[in-house]
Amino acid sequence: MLRIAGLFVLSLVCAPCALAATDLTISATGPSTATCTAGVCSSNATSSVLTTADLQAALAGGSVVVNASTGSGSGAGSIDWTDGTVDAGGHSLSLTATTSITFDGTLTNLANLAFSSTSLTGTGSADGTGAITGLGSTAFSLTGTKAGTAGGISFSGFTAADTTTVTGAVYFDDSAKSSLGMTFASAAYVSGDCNITGIGGSFNVDTGVSSASGIQYSGFAFGIDHLVGAGTAATITGTGDMYTLDAADSGHLSGNPMIWSGFPNISDATGTLLFGPSGSASGNVTMAELDYGTSTTVTVNLSGTGTTGIGGTTAGVSKVDNNPGNLNITGTANGALDMIAPNVINSTSLTFGNGATAASVTGDYTQSGSLNLHGISTN
Repeated sequence: MLRIAGLFVLSLVCAPCALAATDLTISATGPSTATCTAGVCSSNATSSVLTTADLQAALAGGSVVVNASTGSGSGAGSIDWTDGTVDAGGHSLSLTATTSITFDGTLTNLANLAFSSTSLTGTGSADGTGAITGLGSTAFSLTGTKAGTAGGISFSGFTAADTTTVTGAVYFDDSAKSSLGMTFASAAYVSGDCNITGIGGSFNVDTGVSSASGIQYSGFAFGIDHLVGAGTAATITGTGDMYTLDAADSGHLSGNPMIWSGFPNISDATGTLLFGPSGSASGNVTMAELDYGTSTTVTVNLSGTGTTGIGGTTAGVSKVDNNPGNLNITGTANGALDMIAPNVINSTSLTFGNGATAASVTGDYTQSGSLNLHGISTN
């Protein structure tokens, strides 16, 4: 098994392809049997030792690659950093293994740290100013600003990591893919207890997936305190949920502590949208039911713009509730329409298309515009 502490540079080597390798131990005690030449430390022996003193001496001259996957030995190509401290002198370190890397040492004053291995574990620590690469699916757990752990190894000072999984996120920026001073450009799964900002596309409140970044958030809504949209395309989506608009482009999900702001659009073909006294959406709304609560008079255009509280278009509505206020309804209903209000007023034109044959009206129905309707029942 190979152990090392340091910077990892991606140098992909498949085990079946490697003809020769060494099992390299990095330790404070020696002597060294591995050699370091022109920034590369390696060995032709089946098993070998590289002392931390020799590694530090090599790093004093520039960035170093420790490579256990080449040579004429018959080892597995592992790296095992058992103990000892190395000051990288502001340079980068890359640890390349055919199989595993175990890192129980200490690395300080690094620029970048790169790993290439089939597994990464350890109890060591590394401090740097650049990026950690080669983590792959090994989760990076944030523990503070520019600080966290991966595979049991502690990291501090780094500004980026290429892991696909981030845990412990706080105030995660969906657009920049960053949190607590670190950027995670390859992130696909993020969990934490925080706000999510910079959401420029749709965010599904059921699955936790952001369409813009492709990230699936979990443990949030789970623990999400606040979703913050960015731009005119920001959209809250879901399936069969109940949403409440509390302010302009802001609201909350019923039965969930999550709130959102900066989302002009809401889309849920089977959902219900409740309008609070100050609630509105400046963009487009697709919703099965609109509930205005106690508004005095509202206008709903079933297939266009002009709907009260909605700045863009309205679509998919099959039920409108404005009890005890008045309801001015217009547009095209593509199915049965349930209208609940003391007075339902068709001031312009209400059309039932796509073979719709029934609608229910609670209250008095007054038609002052054209009506194309196959069948209507008054409750």
